[in-house]
Parts: sequence; C-alpha cells; structure tokens
Amino acid sequence: MQKYSNIIKKNRILQIISIIFLFIGLSSVNFANVLPEEVTYSTPVTFSLLAYRIVGFFGLAYLALVFVKNKDIWMMQVTRRSRRKNKLLDWKKILAVPCILIAYYLFHLSMILVENINNAAFSIDYISLNLNLLVERYFPLAFVILLAIGLVTHIPDSKKLQKVSNIAADIKVEHFYMALLTSVAFLDNMTRRLVWNTGFGPVNSAGNLRLVYVANNIVGRDDFLRLFGNFLFAFIVICILSYFIVKGIQAFKANKVNFSLALTSSLLLAMVFNYFIQASMKVESGPMFYGYVVAGMSLFQILVLTLIFMAIYLLLNRYMIATAVIILIFGSFTVGNAIKFSERQEPVYVSELSWLMNLKSLLSFVDLKLVAVAAAILLVLAALVILLSRKFFKGKIMSWKERGLTAVILIVLAFPLVQNFRNFTSPDKQINVPVLTQYIKVSNGDILWKGSPNISNLDRRAKQTYGRFEVGTI
Repeated sequence: MQKYSNIIKKNRILQIISIIFLFIGLSSVNFANVLPEEVTYSTPVTFSLLAYRIVGFFGLAYLALVFVKNKDIWMMQVTRRSRRKNKLLDWKKILAVPCILIAYYLFHLSMILVENINNAAFSIDYISLNLNLLVERYFPLAFVILLAIGLVTHIPDSKKLQKVSNIAADIKVEHFYMALLTSVAFLDNMTRRLVWNTGFGPVNSAGNLRLVYVANNIVGRDDFLRLFGNFLFAFIVICILSYFIVKGIQAFKANKVNFSLALTSSLLLAMVFNYFIQASMKVESGPMFYGYVVAGMSLFQILVLTLIFMAIYLLLNRYMIATAVIILIFGSFTVGNAIKFSERQEPVYVSELSWLMNLKSLLSFVDLKLVAVAAAILLVLAALVILLSRKFFKGKIMSWKERGLTAVILIVLAFPLVQNFRNFTSPDKQINVPVLTQYIKVSNGDILWKGSPNISNLDRRAKQTYGRFEVGTI
C-alpha cells in the first residue's frame, strides 16, 4: 500500500514537471512574437531568453517522451471470439483532436466578430475571419498529431524504452486534450496582444509605460520579469479552464452533472449572451482610439457573465432548471435592451430593473392579452424543462461541500472586480490583481465620455454592470 502511494506521489510530481515544461516551451514561442516591430529586448534579456529557449527545447523533448510512453491511451482492448484480447485504435478519442482545434477556432472567430460589431467596414472574407489560422495551422497540426499517434502506437514495447520512460509521467487522454487546448489558446495572437496591451499599453496612455529605455523601445530586465509574470498568470488561468472544459464536455457526453459541466455551460452561455448584448447596442461609426473595442473587453465581460451564471447554477443546483432560468432571464434582458437602445439610444441599466418589482406599474404598460400569452408560454416551458430534467442531467450538480467551496471561489473572484471598479479613480483603494489591475490602469486611462458614439457605447456597457463612472471601465 505504501509502495502504491509513493508511485502516485511520484507520478503527480512528474505531471507537474510536465506542465512546467509545457509552459516553458510555449512561453519561449510567445516571447519571440509578443513584441511590436519597433520594440526589442535588451542584450542581457536576449541572452537569458536564449538559455530559456534551450530549456524549452529539452522540455518539449520530455513531453514527446511522455507522449510515447502513454501511447496506450489511444488504444482500446477488443475481445475476439477466441477470447484473445487485441488492441485497436480508439477513433473516438483520436477524432476528438481535430474537434478540439475546430472548436477553439470557433471561439477565436467569435472574438473576431465581437471585436468588429461596430466596424462598418468589416467584410467577411478569408483574411478578416482569420481562416489561415484554421487552414494553415490547425489542420496541419491535427494531421501531424494524428500521424504521430499512428506512429507511436506501432512502436513495440521494449525494456530499453521502459527504462527511459520511467522518468516520464503517466497521463490520461483528458490530460492530452487539456494540454492541446491550453497550447492553442496560450499561443493565440489574441492572448499575446492582451498580455502586452495590459502590461505596457499604448504610448500615450494615462498608464505608465514600463519600458526601461522608452526612447529606444527596449524591454529591460524589470519589464521582462513583469511580462513573464503576466504570461505565467495567463497560462495558469488557461490551463485550469482547459481542464474543467474537458471534464465538462466528458460529463455532457456521459449525461452526468458536476461542477465542470456547470462551469463549461456558464462559459458557453456567457459567450453567446456577450455577443447578443453587444450586438443589441451596435453603433456603426469610425474606429475608436484603441480600435473598435478596448483590448480584453469581451473576455472581461465573459468573465463577469460567467460568474453570474455560476452563481445561478450554485443557488438552484439543478442543471436543466438553472440553464432554463439563465436563458429566460438573459434572453429577455437582451431583447429588452435591444428595444430600448433602438428607441432611446441607451440600454437597460441595472438600477432601472427595480421597477420590475412593482407589478401594478409593470402591467399598466403591457396588454393583458400579451401577459396571458407570456404566462401560457412560461407554463409550457416550465413543464418541458421538468420533463426533460427527469431524463437528462438528473440529480444535484454539486454537494454541499462543493457548493460551499464554489461560493467562496465566486466571492473571491467577484470581490476585486467590484472593489476595483467602484474605486476606479482611487488606486490606493484597489486590490492588486495580475492583469486586471494593469488593465484598469493602462487600457482605460484615456477613454473619456466625449460624445463619440463608440465611446458612448462603451460607457453604456460599463454603466449596465457597474453604474456611472467618469471614465470607461470595460
């Protein structure tokens, strides 16, 4: 028993080492591509990066060894009539690889569409949709991975290979999926742009430009360490989300409910409603100072919506019912927001929702026939949800312990968001959060409400969530 426990501990350490090597290998690529054309690294940083890339190369070699050692995760055992067990390729697991890459491209595409909602000159073509990412990178990558799987599964077992692979971690297929999703997300140009913009920002931003030699555009030691810290923080967040997304999809396929499924559903619904809420306030005008949206605005709003949706899943603790409530409430909010914006050029503010509690005042503005029809539709939908919940995704999402831990996590994540934006003009009262604090100080310093339609549009989105501010927050 003690020997088995030691083996598990050793394997966990090796898995952590694998994740560290994955970060070093991926970040070495990002460091080479994150700098704008006019910016360079200082000579000491350049030499440090060279050594870092060498470590990254050996790290990727170690990951290749892990891939070879765990070749059986792509196999399934089949019992023949002769009762002999043969190993065959499990194509369901293998075909999930290109599906992950295609799914991530769809996420990438959704970010492009959201960023260009207010871009009147945006046209749908190969370049604008960044199809080269799918055709020239992800498809070849999928082919290489599938080819590698085919090759390693035909490598015969040997004592020499077993001795060498003892230093490699044992993994499951979901660990490979997580690593793949983490890799494509971390290497995405949008991730590099977000990290650079929040860490250093535009030249004429109200935030402090942290380049050591500003006149020469050189990234020195202190700036590089700050950039390294931001990339590390981004990697940890992406890695954790990738793990829960993979587990959530597995739970969905198995018709089971758990925390991972709730989080994955919250992220997906947040992406959908983020797009429609912004589309309902579409303003076609000239480009803003920072582009058509502030860097990271969409991801930040997705984060806020995800926290809200997770709170609903936490309170109701029934997957089908909570999902229906989210769709009903935020679907109605999106429609009402679009109607008000089209007529008065302003959205529905959170402070205005209090009138919904006054039913007499509400019914005085609505035809009673429409109320009756709406009530009938709600009853039908409620009955449908109850019937479906008896067959699909039955049971509680989380236990009481899991709900308590989730509640603590939600509070910890939500508190700095609310605190920092309430004290937007008082930096001494803000909570220092990696990327978020820099995002507030750097990306938003020059965004004032000066009557520009695009700026005003951002103003409305900020006020919807946080109330009235003197400067833009999203």
